[in-house]
Amino acid sequence: MVGTHDLRLELGIRPPGYFDGDEPVFQEALEKITNAASKHGPNGMAILSFSRPGPDLHKRMHRGWRAFKITTDALAIHQQGLENFTDVQKVAEQTKREVLLNQLAEVKLSNLAEEKVGMRNVEIAEVAAA
Repeated sequence: MVGTHDLRLELGIRPPGYFDGDEPVFQEALEKITNAASKHGPNGMAILSFSRPGPDLHKRMHRGWRAFKITTDALAIHQQGLENFTDVQKVAEQTKREVLLNQLAEVKLSNLAEEKVGMRNVEIAEVAAA
């Protein structure tokens, strides 16, 4: 398995976040690894690497690397937490809308009831006056 961040540190190059970087010494090291693996067997030796979907994974596939670890426990937990939080936000927003609509409906019903009572009082007053 090639830990590209570990490789960068071993080469004295600071990791640039999640991406590999284009430093010549780093690219040469990746090429050496690829060449060494290709000398083992008819299909070469599979090179395992942590690769998130995106440009680095694409580059590594073009290099001929064939095995990829695409997540870590921490990343999976983080992503699931974000998905759960997003789902909770959606439910909370929907519930808030429903509560507001119910409150609006109650206000309208209350206003209608007051109008009817008011009209009924006018009718009673008209009958009493007649």
